[in-house]
Amino acid sequence: MFRGFAGELQYNEILDTDSVSWVYQPFENTKVHHNVFLMCRRPSVEIQAGIFLVNNRASGIEVYNNTLDAGGKDMMLTGAAVAIDSGCFLGSLRSNLMFHFPFLRNDGGAAAVRPGILESVVPPPVRLGYADYNLFFNPDSDPAPPRNYAVSVAGLTVRSDSGFGAHDARVGGPVDEQVDPGPLGFSGDCFPWSDEDIETSKVTVSQILAATRGAYTPASGSPMLSAGDPADGAANFIGAVGDGTTAGDLFGHFGR
Repeated sequence: MFRGFAGELQYNEILDTDSVSWVYQPFENTKVHHNVFLMCRRPSVEIQAGIFLVNNRASGIEVYNNTLDAGGKDMMLTGAAVAIDSGCFLGSLRSNLMFHFPFLRNDGGAAAVRPGILESVVPPPVRLGYADYNLFFNPDSDPAPPRNYAVSVAGLTVRSDSGFGAHDARVGGPVDEQVDPGPLGFSGDCFPWSDEDIETSKVTVSQILAATRGAYTPASGSPMLSAGDPADGAANFIGAVGDGTTAGDLFGHFGR
């Protein structure tokens, strides 16, 4: 979908990669935030990762406040939510919802956040500068229970130290905790519009994004609300969509 790009990727609905990943090789100083990534159509090949850092990209990359919905086993996104290849480094991974990943890759290193394919995860290589305030929910993974992090932050212990999962949902929980975010996603076809509907303006981009916002708005009491990194604003939420009460909650407001 996005391959080899720089800048800021924000407030988009990004669907149905059919090759490697949704985002492949973000360049230095790229920010990926407040996007909904999802699979609505089964691809023709297994997908290696949701977001994949490759080719020695190692400076200033941030991934935050995104919703990554792999769609479960039928959608064949069998790799990690985020993969960080040898020579690469992800500066910040925060306030993201990563769910419905089946982790079917049988290479001994299946995890939501992991190094490149077939790399050893013993010990977990240092590939993260900061990783916190994320929520993981992947109950259909195989093998189970799923692993959240198979990469590490230098000098920090996962789920014990601030900056490496101490504030992941829920705060103070065990390593690799899975937390149900509540009902999210479309009840039927998650992209019911045809190309003709879009080309003839039967449905507009703003209407598509608004419908997606409605599908991914957390319910009252969701563990996502007011649980994101406060460095990005008071009462920040986890994922791309909040409850409409906080600054920066702009997904699905295009055209208003």
